[in-house]
Amino acid sequence: MNDTVPTNTNGLPTVHRPCPPWCEIPTGHEWTSGSGWEEIDERAHAILIGEIDGASINVSVDTLESSTKGGPSTFTPVVITVDSRPGDAELNPGQARQLASLLVLAAAQVEAL
Repeated sequence: MNDTVPTNTNGLPTVHRPCPPWCEIPTGHEWTSGSGWEEIDERAHAILIGEIDGASINVSVDTLESSTKGGPSTFTPVVITVDSRPGDAELNPGQARQLASLLVLAAAQVEAL
């Protein structure tokens, strides 16, 4: 009988928990080890709502799943993220309308959960 717990490439226990149904990160995405006095494993779940044409800006919906030493999972609240790289973004009126539309879509996605 083999009592060893399978681990991933980081040496963390492999926990076969499904992602939320809306998560578009490839199945089986790995956990990372947090720091601090507790050993907390974490992984993000996300879906891209859309990108702004001609700008380095996207809107997504995401949450962070945490588990202390392979125990039960807890989730942060599902939030809407506007990511602008490398920093602040200047938008023309059309891009601003596109951003507003994506935010409305993201809000509907979160409210439907």
